[in-house]
Amino acid sequence: MAGIDRFVRGGGTVVAWNQGTASLISALQLPVRNVVAGVPRQEYFTGVSIMRAIVDTTHPVMAGMPAEADVVVSGSPVFTTLDGFDGAVMARYPAEGSPLRSGFLHGAERMRGHAAAVDVRRGNGHIVLLAFQPQWRGQPHGTFRVVFNSAFYARAVSANAVGTAGFWTPPPAR
Repeated sequence: MAGIDRFVRGGGTVVAWNQGTASLISALQLPVRNVVAGVPRQEYFTGVSIMRAIVDTTHPVMAGMPAEADVVVSGSPVFTTLDGFDGAVMARYPAEGSPLRSGFLHGAERMRGHAAAVDVRRGNGHIVLLAFQPQWRGQPHGTFRVVFNSAFYARAVSANAVGTAGFWTPPPAR
């Protein structure tokens, strides 16, 4: 992980999604937390399901995305930011109701208002954390672009990326 950290601090961008985000958050001690980690299945569970996410379309990683997008989750993390966070929340789940569009979700309240995509600034670079599966089979044709946009999210583009002020406020801790 030391090599990845040097790469990012030097201006590189690393992208991780779904369960792949946990190792980066832990090893690099990122100021992001998965609020459903360790929550018993009796309180929170989702199979392979489609959720609605609210997208900050001004962020370069989300270029071309609609203001509301369907994302595929499967045992996926649900993020909040911690003290010291520098970056932007690029997508979040609705603050009210259920984000479920298709599939199964038990414990929708644990997702309400939380982050579905986060851009963490680190040194001169960025770590893009996606709490969904942008590549899941043929379903999310619209979310493939998030992976491609992330690949082009280099220093020249990311230097001015701030996201929309007030797009996201962390929900109260449970």
